[in-house]
Amino acid sequence: RPFRGEMLCYAKDGREIWTDFEMQPLRDEAGVVTGFMSIQLDTTARKEAEAEARRLALVASRTASSVLLADREWRTEWLNDSFTRLTGYTLADVRGRRPSSFLAGPDTDPLVLSAMEMADRAGLPFKGELLNYAKDGHPYWVEIEVQPLRDDAGQHTGYMALQLDITERKLAEQELAQREAQFRFILNALPVG
Repeated sequence: RPFRGEMLCYAKDGREIWTDFEMQPLRDEAGVVTGFMSIQLDTTARKEAEAEARRLALVASRTASSVLLADREWRTEWLNDSFTRLTGYTLADVRGRRPSSFLAGPDTDPLVLSAMEMADRAGLPFKGELLNYAKDGHPYWVEIEVQPLRDDAGQHTGYMALQLDITERKLAEQELAQREAQFRFILNALPVG
């Protein structure tokens, strides 16, 4: 009976070589098995690429930054667990949608969005701060970095957006600005020169 499978082999120098192989019995005219024919295809490079992809996916899923991957038209293709924790959106919620269609809200700065769009049209990366909105409607601040993705031939294939939650820092900055304004008001109101 024929057999097909995957096998780990070892080269003479000790290197591991993964192969897809097929083994067929060879039969004589009477149907008696007289030997076997084996066909092997070296799949080591594919196995290494798959392992690397799994490692990168693990890193991306565990990083503190939220990560979103989109195609050339900015349609969402993948996001990591940090993105879901930060925004409340799962991939099932947003697959195929443009991030601006579900993250932008009433106080999202249109100038920042415009600057992102200009960088996009020029094929350049973008870095800035942006007010976004989570699935439940609450606002949060991010430091966002958008990188165009290119294949080995240099063709534009999509985008990677990294977001780092800076809400606490922005709230502290706003509180400090309010206190400073109050302090100036009080100082200006005092009848002392």
